[in-house]
Amino acid sequence: MFSGLLFCADCGSKMSFHRRVDEPAEKHNYVCSNYRGNTKSCTMHYIRNVVVEQIVLDNLREVIGYVSQYEDEFIRMVMDTDVRQRNKELTKQKKRMSEIQSRMKELDNLFQRIYEDNISGKLSDERFMKLSKGYDTEQADLQEEMTRLQEHIQQAEKQSVNVDRFLSIVKKYTNLTELTPEILHEFVDRIIVHAPDKSSGRRLQEIEIIYNHIGTFDHSKVTLWKGKAA
Repeated sequence: MFSGLLFCADCGSKMSFHRRVDEPAEKHNYVCSNYRGNTKSCTMHYIRNVVVEQIVLDNLREVIGYVSQYEDEFIRMVMDTDVRQRNKELTKQKKRMSEIQSRMKELDNLFQRIYEDNISGKLSDERFMKLSKGYDTEQADLQEEMTRLQEHIQQAEKQSVNVDRFLSIVKKYTNLTELTPEILHEFVDRIIVHAPDKSSGRRLQEIEIIYNHIGTFDHSKVTLWKGKAA
C-alpha cells in the first residue's frame, strides 16, 4: 500500500518493503533502501507496515475531525504554515545564490591574477593550465547550481497550497473507518520517516506526513515512543 510513499528523512531515499515468507504480516516492515544497499551510507530507519498504516489512519481521522469542527481555523493554519515554509526555503536559497555569485566573482579575480602571473613569468604554463582548469570546472558547477536555484525560486514564488481541493477530499470521508490504497493516494503525497532517537532512554521516532494540496502542518507530525530504548 505504501510503496513509493515512504522516504528516509536523512538521505532522501525511498524506504523499501521487506518481509520473509514465513513471518506474519505484523512483522512486515520498511527500511531505508540506501541502507540496505550499503549499511555505511545511512541508517536503517526501520518501521513496521502495520505501524505506518495505523499512524496514517489515526492522523487522517484527527485531521478530518479537526476540519469538521474548525474549518476556518484549519484554513488559516495551513495558509500560515505554507507562507512560513516557503519564506524559510526562499531565504535559504537566496542566501546560497548570493554565496555563489560572490564565489564566481572571486574565481574571475583569481583567473585574472594567474593570467597576469603567467604572462609575467611568475607562473609556469603547466601550473597556469592546471589552476585555470580547476577554476573553470568550479565555475561551471556553480553556474549549474545557480540555474537550478533560480528555477526553484521561481517555482516556489508561484506555488501556493490548494486548501479548497483538500477540503473537498476531506468531505468525502467524514466517517473514515479504514485505510485503502485509493484513500491513501488521495490524501498523501509522501511520508518522511526519521531515525529513532534513543538519547532520552526511550525510543522516539518521528513520522511526518506530507499531504496532497497542503503539504505539512502541525497535525501531520507524529512521534512514536516505545518504553526503554533497546
